[in-house]
Amino acid sequence: EPPAAVAGAGAKKTDDAIAAAESKDGKPKPRGGRRSGGGAGEAKLEEAKMAEEKAEPAPMPRPQNAKAKEVPHVPSAEDMTRHLEYTRRAEIYCAYQQIENLYQPFTSSHAEANFQVALFLINTLAGGAPEVVPYGCSVLRILYTLARNAKTLGAYKLARYAYDRLLLLVVPEREREKMELDMLTIQAKPVRDMQELLPVCFRCHSTNPLLNPFVGNLMRAAGRGAPGSSLLMSGDVCTNCSHPFIRSFVSFEVLPLVEFLPAEGVTDEEAIDLIRTPPQEASKRRLPGQHKKGGAGGGGG
Repeated sequence: EPPAAVAGAGAKKTDDAIAAAESKDGKPKPRGGRRSGGGAGEAKLEEAKMAEEKAEPAPMPRPQNAKAKEVPHVPSAEDMTRHLEYTRRAEIYCAYQQIENLYQPFTSSHAEANFQVALFLINTLAGGAPEVVPYGCSVLRILYTLARNAKTLGAYKLARYAYDRLLLLVVPEREREKMELDMLTIQAKPVRDMQELLPVCFRCHSTNPLLNPFVGNLMRAAGRGAPGSSLLMSGDVCTNCSHPFIRSFVSFEVLPLVEFLPAEGVTDEEAIDLIRTPPQEASKRRLPGQHKKGGAGGGGG
């Protein structure tokens, strides 16, 4: 065949392919006169691009359940030690704020509340490391508050101790004269504390001295604290059973609260029920695994 006939047949096939593509997507294809093999390739590229645009985006992966990945954190011994130390410091700062308020103008104060908060601070601070006092806490102000209010309430033995500790500190000149006068007047008082001021442990019902005798001296050098066996009883705790005194952070008086753990096999609901039961009825109940002893002569109530 002549070359012109072959070229005409190729152009016709290209036009047929373009028409077929237009019938599929309904969009006209650009035409530039005579089509050739190169024009067919461009049309196919345009079709591929349009197909990609119409393709739906791949669905986003669903987020996995976060709770399934969470592993319960078990606090280590170091975490527990740090937690107890931070709790202790928070209590000290909360109590010391009341001491600091006494040195502000227009502050109302009560001798018994000031006495209790100063006593709590002395026992708590001395129960820790002898050389560590939280930043911002003035031992001078704590001891002076304790001495003044102890003298007012009749705790003369404790007041003598506080004034003896004050002699080891640097006292400001504006307060030295008044403090020395108080030290002289306390010598005329008996060396004893009022019985009504002594704290009673609600766990073992023993009467405790105002100042814990097992605490390390605040003014001792580091490394010369109480013996190791006495460290368990140091702080604001009972000197007989080491149970901590639970104080109200309003008046700082000792509350009639005791910390305990239910016996094995006793649920929380049963423990609450036993607490609410009068003592005579509760003594008749038996805990799980507890059997009645045999023998003649029943027991009393």
